[in-house]
Amino acid sequence: MLAAQLEKTIQNLWYSGPKRGFNVATYVERHKDVYQSMLALAKKTDYIAYDPGTRVRHFLNGITDPSFAQAKLSLKAKREQYSGDFDATVEYLMNQVTHQQVNQQLHVASVDSGAPICLKQKLGLRKGRVCDPIQEMVDSGTGGHNQSSLQE
Repeated sequence: MLAAQLEKTIQNLWYSGPKRGFNVATYVERHKDVYQSMLALAKKTDYIAYDPGTRVRHFLNGITDPSFAQAKLSLKAKREQYSGDFDATVEYLMNQVTHQQVNQQLHVASVDSGAPICLKQKLGLRKGRVCDPIQEMVDSGTGGHNQSSLQE
């Protein structure tokens, strides 16, 4: 590939979220592959590959997935530490997004779904019919948000 093609490829790479056959790992690998081609061209010719800061900047500019927004802001605030280190930038992004996803899963798991009544039944604190959280919601008419059920 010619230098202009490599630069155009890296500038046009973008990630807006997972798609069939393309995820953030694929995005990272494509960036790495194109950059390695730039380095190989630089060894054979007088071409000068992107400096590390430019490489990181193009990588971050190509990420438009909203789930990365907070991590990208954090990276910009820590520019001195990450601006010239592609691998550290990728690691930081992945750790932050993983942490964010775990927090979202914990939040969803904490939503009341009628489980306290079932738990009481399983612990032998409540006798009677078979534990059915969906039926509990229907019976209470609250959609699973009956606070008085926690006081039984």
